[in-house]
Amino acid sequence: KSTILQKISGLTDNEIPSAGGLPLTRAKSKIYHIPQGTPYAETVFYTKEEFLKEIVKPYYKALGIKDKCPKNLEEFCAPLPKLEFSDDKALEREIYERLNFIHKSFKEFGGFLSKTIERIAMKEIRNRVAHTETEPPIYLAVKAVNIYNRFPNEDASGLCFVDLPGLEQVVQDQEKLTGALEREVDAVLLLKMPDEHGAVWNEFEAVSLISRSLKQVELADWLFIVLNRNARNGEQISTLERNPLSLYSRPTTLVADCSNAIEAKNKVFVPVLKHLAQHLTRIDKRYVQFLVNDLESVRSSLIDLEQPGRQFLTTGGIIDDGDLGLFMQLFSKFMTKLKTDLQKLVSELRVTENTQNKQIFESAVEELCKQTEKSPPVLSIEELVDQFYTEGAWPAVVQNQLHHLRTHLTEHLFKLDDAFQKMLNDTLQKVLGRILPDDILSSLLSETDCLEQSQLERLCKFQALLKQHEHPHLFDAFAYLTNFHFSYHSHFHYRVRKEMGPLDPMLSPNIIIDIATVGGPSSEGAENISQGLVSQYKQAVYGVRKKLQGDMVVDPSLAIFALIEEFRDRAVWKQDIESEWRSFLSVYRGQIWPVEFGKREKFRQLLGRWQKTINDAISCATKIRADYFDL
Repeated sequence: KSTILQKISGLTDNEIPSAGGLPLTRAKSKIYHIPQGTPYAETVFYTKEEFLKEIVKPYYKALGIKDKCPKNLEEFCAPLPKLEFSDDKALEREIYERLNFIHKSFKEFGGFLSKTIERIAMKEIRNRVAHTETEPPIYLAVKAVNIYNRFPNEDASGLCFVDLPGLEQVVQDQEKLTGALEREVDAVLLLKMPDEHGAVWNEFEAVSLISRSLKQVELADWLFIVLNRNARNGEQISTLERNPLSLYSRPTTLVADCSNAIEAKNKVFVPVLKHLAQHLTRIDKRYVQFLVNDLESVRSSLIDLEQPGRQFLTTGGIIDDGDLGLFMQLFSKFMTKLKTDLQKLVSELRVTENTQNKQIFESAVEELCKQTEKSPPVLSIEELVDQFYTEGAWPAVVQNQLHHLRTHLTEHLFKLDDAFQKMLNDTLQKVLGRILPDDILSSLLSETDCLEQSQLERLCKFQALLKQHEHPHLFDAFAYLTNFHFSYHSHFHYRVRKEMGPLDPMLSPNIIIDIATVGGPSSEGAENISQGLVSQYKQAVYGVRKKLQGDMVVDPSLAIFALIEEFRDRAVWKQDIESEWRSFLSVYRGQIWPVEFGKREKFRQLLGRWQKTINDAISCATKIRADYFDL
């Protein structure tokens, strides 16, 4: 096997090891033709997870101790299970000894697992793919070695030869070998060196293994048995040709002296290439059609399997008779508490009793007015003088400055929205607290950290749990809360605007005359202008403060009170609202009452993930069927 690959690829015994008939290859090689450039190789290592799954697990399975298979490398490094073998268990003993060798050698190769792809020189290949007595068994960590070399036959672009471990390794690595045959190759060369003293076919097990790995394709389409001829076995080869393997599909038999590069090319390499060129499209089409047919069967089975889960989940996981009584008791307590707590909250928010929001609003107005009075944006004396020359007289300067001051004050007043939002946020937090305890609510909303969230955002997430077509009144009740908008611009500005008259020359032109009483552009004149503007500004701020802290001071409290009172009516007194609450709570009962229904909820979530996985598989299979069914 190694010799014929050497002749076809132009590689040597160092890259494709052989030793007088002794099996050396232990790791897979992929040999690619490159038309030019320096030959090189890349080592692809197993990840730690792949090593356990693809290398270790098959041994435990073959030994009948799959339940003892290690789950991680730490467990694998622990002592192996002790097994006893009778005389008729020679195969199992051999497998165990092979596993024991891997186990004892782990310290020598384990450090290579999960390493990134490593580029190596050609001279380093041997130690990565072959077993030697003097070097550490690094090949046990190697998934594949990709070799890039210029083939003697340069008409080989796009071709790759996959050098697999010999059939003497099938006992230990059968799954790995069949997987490579099924997924990676278009044609298989099975080499046989007939003995000069007999002509016997003993490849039935090997051919059966090859056939099982790709049962959708006829052996005659992809298997080539190569009889390696030498000076002494010609008669035996003739006998084997006259008496071929008795198979349902007869593969092509090729005869060549594999040590002769010309014969390897003309009697093996070229015939195989011609066969693939003529038949590969047909073979691929048939293979895909088999897969599509198999996939359709799988798809149908998945649809049947998914139906019970769909029925369970679409009904919200109907409560069985054993839990119904408990649920109804808990639900009754929930509704009684919800009605009581919301009514108490409404009472707390009544204007005559609730002074907190009034105080918050008063403080916010006072703080804002103090801040805006500290530094009115009046130009400096020098800037005012410059403006005199620019505008041509003091009246024009005063007029512009009044407009600027009025705009500045308005922009500051818009900051009252922060106070409104705090009042609303605090109240919504109380509403949510009356519905469910915070820890249960956080679990229901799948919150890991709600510190950065506003209560309005949490309400929106709660509303998203409701199904509008199943809980229309309940959905609307929460929509009434989440859609509420309260701001300085919408509720106050139009009422406060007239208090800014001292800064509006359009309403009273005399303001300009009263301030601009000096003549020329002197510093003294500019000082008088500045003082006049500041005075007008403070007068406007005083009027705004008085207005906001007068009859308007209760407006935020009244608005929030009306909001919560209306929500209470919609959430607990609306006709048939209890049936909507009952429907909603039955779906999320496991999170709301984790002690009583937690296990059932975990099952429901697991079933939901299971159903999603199956639905994804069905969608994928459906798409593949649509793309390939008519091939």
